[in-house]
Parts: sequence; C-alpha cells; structure tokens
Amino acid sequence: ANAETGDVARVNGGNTKINVSEDTAAIIEKSILANDLTNGAFDITIMPVLKLWGFDNGNYGVPKKEEIKTALSFVGKDKLSLNENILTKEENTQISLGGIAKGYLGDELLKLAEKYGASAVLSLGGNIVLCGENEEKGEWTVGVKNPLETDSLVCTFKHKGNVSVVTSGG
Repeated sequence: ANAETGDVARVNGGNTKINVSEDTAAIIEKSILANDLTNGAFDITIMPVLKLWGFDNGNYGVPKKEEIKTALSFVGKDKLSLNENILTKEENTQISLGGIAKGYLGDELLKLAEKYGASAVLSLGGNIVLCGENEEKGEWTVGVKNPLETDSLVCTFKHKGNVSVVTSGG
C-alpha cells in the first residue's frame, strides 16, 4: 500500500476503528512498549503537533502556543488501543511511525538474512543492519560520519554480525 491508501493514512483519516495489517499492528504494539519504556517520551500519536510545525509537508513554521496546546490534546498513548489487528483511536488522534518503522524493517530484514544464512550489510539510511559474518575479516566495521566534516568519522564500530547500528540527527 502507498502513502495515500496505506494503514497510516487510513488511521489518520476520520475513522476511529481501523483494521490494520499484521506488520502495522506489530509496529504499533512496539511503539506502545517504547512509550512505556521512555515514560511517554516516544509517542507515535505526535502527528498533530508535527503537522503544526510543517514536518508533514515541508512548509515549516512556528505555530502559536494555543495551536500547540490544542494539538497536544490529541496526543498520548491513552488516545488509542490495539486489540489484535483492530486499532481504536480518538477522532482527532493521528500517528506517525517515522520514529520506529525503519528499525522494524531492519529487524525483519535481519530475520530473513538469518533464515537464509546470508551475510550482508544493509543500509537503511541512518540504520545499518549487519547480517552474519564478514567473510573476509570475520567482523564488520561501520563508520559514523562527522556531520560537520563529512570527510571524517566520529567513530567506528566493529561487530560480528546480526546487529543494527543506528544514528539519529546531528
């Protein structure tokens, strides 16, 4: 499904009860767990606030305090519940899976690589998934670029496969 007809678009539409795919349900379930583990700091229901700032369409701007207050009234894991593949949410609550979907995809790709015994380095932008062993050196080396001097590395990380290395922001 694409961005206009996929699960997230349907969740963010007007319906309050949505049947989502198994993958979407799994991501939402992990998101709720991440919300619990971070005492609410990670929250997929933040979409109304992201829209105010223009993160949905690139028309960035600083919203008024009253607009932020209203948008925040639609945010919080208590605004949704998941029962198997049925997501129930409050009317104006919307989700963004941008903070977790790439990690979920990396985990699923790693499972496939393990299943088939593949050795690979998978680059998903800021997420690098190391699968199996580096056949030449035994371990993989991942470098993290310096965001201020892209010709240099901040650090390197060595590991013998089946792990994700994730960076975020500058």
